[in-house]
Amino acid sequence: MLLRKKNSLLEILKYPDISFEFSIYLKKENQIKSIKAYRVLHNSLNGPYKGGLRISQDITYQELLELSTLMTLKNALLDIPFGGSKGGISIGSKSLTLEEKELIIREYVRKLSKYIDEYTDIPAPDMNTDEYDMNVFFDEYSKIKGKPVYAIVTGKSPELKGIEYRKFSTGYGVAYITDKVIKDFLNKDNVKIAIQGFGKVGKYTFKKIQELGYKVVAISDSKCGIYSKEGLDFNQINEIKKEYGSVCELAELNKSVDKLNPSEFLYIDCDVLILAAKEDVINKDNADKIKAKIIIEGANKPITTEADDILNKNGKLIIPDILSNSGGVFVSYYEWLKGLGLVDLTDEEIDKIMKEKLIQAYNKVKNISQSKSLPFRESALILSLENLYKKAKLRKVI
Repeated sequence: MLLRKKNSLLEILKYPDISFEFSIYLKKENQIKSIKAYRVLHNSLNGPYKGGLRISQDITYQELLELSTLMTLKNALLDIPFGGSKGGISIGSKSLTLEEKELIIREYVRKLSKYIDEYTDIPAPDMNTDEYDMNVFFDEYSKIKGKPVYAIVTGKSPELKGIEYRKFSTGYGVAYITDKVIKDFLNKDNVKIAIQGFGKVGKYTFKKIQELGYKVVAISDSKCGIYSKEGLDFNQINEIKKEYGSVCELAELNKSVDKLNPSEFLYIDCDVLILAAKEDVINKDNADKIKAKIIIEGANKPITTEADDILNKNGKLIIPDILSNSGGVFVSYYEWLKGLGLVDLTDEEIDKIMKEKLIQAYNKVKNISQSKSLPFRESALILSLENLYKKAKLRKVI
């Protein structure tokens, strides 16, 4: 019976409900450039499709399908009433002026506007998109519909019924999960933490981790990593990044701080390694070199399947992305409700609710892991599928 239930649900989740693949045309240097764009609506058993919009020249349909599936599982894990989706525009964001970026986002909205609404698919910022871009998305969609549609997209400015806390939420959520894992699995003081990435996730993970009383000994960005056995200070790193464009400069200004090659960063001798940069950074070629006892996935898919097997065999505790970085989509749910005119909570209220929800999901996953002697990733997947199966039964899909 259990196997039949699992197979029926996996059949439903195997393919996306709907996928869009289309072209956006950009006039650049007196030439027309055709840009491929996508929106993958994976599954809506749990509610309206929900997922980010990223801009990158490396985007593929397969990548977006995997990420939209992760969104379905992530929302189901926390029992947030959203399904999963993901969108992408295939062009290097650094090659675009601000005006060009706005033009392609507006064209992206126009191409999709006939197929999505605030109860169907709700985009959000993702890789190389931000609050400004979501404001543009909202503006273009609202112009097309002839009225403000505040719930069509999340990650907007507070003036457009966005939530200020949203920009911190993913990183803060990673920090709260990290704090709980350390208390449960590391019986020691002076825990050493390394964070790969100082972007939207890594930056605020660092901020909250420090506020919680932990020592961050290493941080990296796309250019390099830095290490200090005495610990690094968030405010100092943040100012260095703003002024010089990279955390690397601190190693030039302070001789007690070591500069690290990005490829060496993952092999730091630390207790907890938080991956908050990009996909597939730990793979079969480097998994055996990881010294950290605990690995927290702040980014989406930062560990390949082959590397996951190696790390588990080496006794590493891995907290999967669908659990550890789900704070952002949880807060997005409240922004969506705010856009619909249903709730309006303070940042302090949202922080409290988010933390409680994350810890509740973490405890459920931990209980499955310990009772079935399974890794956290498999345990999180079991909980997600159980929640989705309940919805499928209630909706007479199975």
